[in-house]
Amino acid sequence: MRLQLEFRNKFALSQLILFMACFTLLRIVLYISQTDYFSDLSLSQVLIAFIDGIRFDLSIILTFTGLPLFLINLPIKSKIWLKVWAIIVTMIFIAMLLILVGDVFYFDVVDRHLGDDLLLALDDTDFIWSFAINQYWYVLIFFILIFTFYIRNLLRKINRNYDEQKTGFVKEILIQIAIVLLIIIGIRGSFGDKPINLINAFGQGSSEYGNLTLNGVFSVYHVSRSAGKIKHNFYSKNDSYSHALKLIVDSNDIVSDKKYPLMRKFEKFSINSGNKRKFNIVVFLLESWTPQYIDCYSNKGYAVTPNFDTIAQNGLKFTNAYANGDRSIYGITSTLLGIFQPLGIPYLGTGLELYNIFRIGKIFDAMNYRTIFAQTSSSGSYRVDAIAKGLGFKEYYAQQDFPKANIYETDETPHFGWDYEALMYLENKISEQNKPFFAYLFTGTTHEEYVLPSKKFEKFPHKRNDLNGYLNTLLYSDWAFSQFFKEAKKKPWFKNTIFIFTADHVCRYVGKTIQEKFHIPLVIYAPGIIQPAESDIIASQADVPATIFDILNIKTEYTGTGKSLMQNYDNRFVIGRRGETMFYVNKHGNIQHNLNVMLEHQINTNMSKTEDGFNDESQILNSMKKDLLSVDQFLYSLIKGNKFYK
Repeated sequence: MRLQLEFRNKFALSQLILFMACFTLLRIVLYISQTDYFSDLSLSQVLIAFIDGIRFDLSIILTFTGLPLFLINLPIKSKIWLKVWAIIVTMIFIAMLLILVGDVFYFDVVDRHLGDDLLLALDDTDFIWSFAINQYWYVLIFFILIFTFYIRNLLRKINRNYDEQKTGFVKEILIQIAIVLLIIIGIRGSFGDKPINLINAFGQGSSEYGNLTLNGVFSVYHVSRSAGKIKHNFYSKNDSYSHALKLIVDSNDIVSDKKYPLMRKFEKFSINSGNKRKFNIVVFLLESWTPQYIDCYSNKGYAVTPNFDTIAQNGLKFTNAYANGDRSIYGITSTLLGIFQPLGIPYLGTGLELYNIFRIGKIFDAMNYRTIFAQTSSSGSYRVDAIAKGLGFKEYYAQQDFPKANIYETDETPHFGWDYEALMYLENKISEQNKPFFAYLFTGTTHEEYVLPSKKFEKFPHKRNDLNGYLNTLLYSDWAFSQFFKEAKKKPWFKNTIFIFTADHVCRYVGKTIQEKFHIPLVIYAPGIIQPAESDIIASQADVPATIFDILNIKTEYTGTGKSLMQNYDNRFVIGRRGETMFYVNKHGNIQHNLNVMLEHQINTNMSKTEDGFNDESQILNSMKKDLLSVDQFLYSLIKGNKFYK
């Protein structure tokens, strides 16, 4: 007997098929637009990823539309009932498509799907909307036109095809049972004891395969949903603690309270500054500055950072430094708290400050330092104003505070502000008082979209969203620093100041390896205090607080996983966050891990495998994995247990 479906059944099925078709289409778009990223996958792996992706698509689609589709299928003879739920399903469809399209553009920047960083981005909706309207207005118009037409025709279709056909009782029961089973199995995506999650996409141990299998809606939902539920228990507490402490705490570190094992102070300092001399500190967190385009690092002749090249030549330049994450908030967290951002721990500004954390501004304020935090973007952008206050900075300045200079050939101000105004304002503020200071400036002009301030900075044909635009704004930002130092060198405080330069993360125009994605500039510039040199030790943003305490001879305890860059340590490493995975770097190479399985690795083939007692590559990988998981477990437990800082 042939099964005859009513219009409501056919309608619900057609909506599900439409969802699936659009998800598959966007996966094809992602694959075509990111052929370089997926180039390591064989044709068979690509095909399997597309097939495997169907269950991830179906799972997330039915998670949000399962109930509305079930209600549409109920034998309720009402056009209004059907129209209401049809519109609700369409609204869900629109929201999902917006995320999917945004995910394709986002993947182009960071080589991964959206996660809980979508929620973080919502803290700066002004930028999101202005960026979308300026750069992707045609996509928005397309969405508006298509869905206006779609909803109009959808309602017409219901009016035209709705019928009062009555299905027999037994047949109706069978249909409803089939629908419920489809929804349950579809959401679970598996016949096993557990529903599918992000980890199931990475079963082959490949981030490329996993990312092709996943979709942006699934990753956003499950990352946000699993926050706080991520596994961090890999070893016994004693084992993870002892292993992590061997990596982090040195014999030169004094730990006064074992209940707070990361709180330590120096037994001896690297610089003898004298008891009466108080050095000033200025930390510059440089938006998207990338070694590949800085000549003193790459020697490629871009000639867009001549001032910084001179500073690096006359400072202590670290050639093997890494960011602890791929977002600005991770850079802020690392440079101020001395840690990487653990998975499942809230960001600064969204909950991390509720724990007992290291408040560096408060410590400097207690030492009678002026504490100044400035950012080129507007006040409140990504809640940095609240972060500054929460960390104890007494003074905070943002775009609204800076008088606009009359040096530009445009009336437009980039969303993340002009570096020149912020730098000159900071210089003036510093010079107002004859008092030691700790200042922190987060720049922004080198953030997309790249607004050209003047033709004199157009070294390359300018576009707002390409490499040329980035290079031109990098040239402008470098010039802005030259103006800052031109004035600073005239002031008495300059000869007593240590300047630390590093980047929040790299720009988008780099490769996909850990080395390419996370290698950042790091320079300590202090003429007459620190001798010019070049160091190839493994360094990271998380080393900044410890380095500051060391240089300034601060006897107060600091905390964090970072170490002073001025001291000799045997175990130097970097742990960082790449989306919803972690990476680890030491002298043997690097690995990427999602806290369940190792995804990728690169081993330094120039290093003897027998060094440190290793016989083969597998032993090196196992050692690196234990380092990463032990430190992650250790830091996570300290933060959650409020034992990170006393």
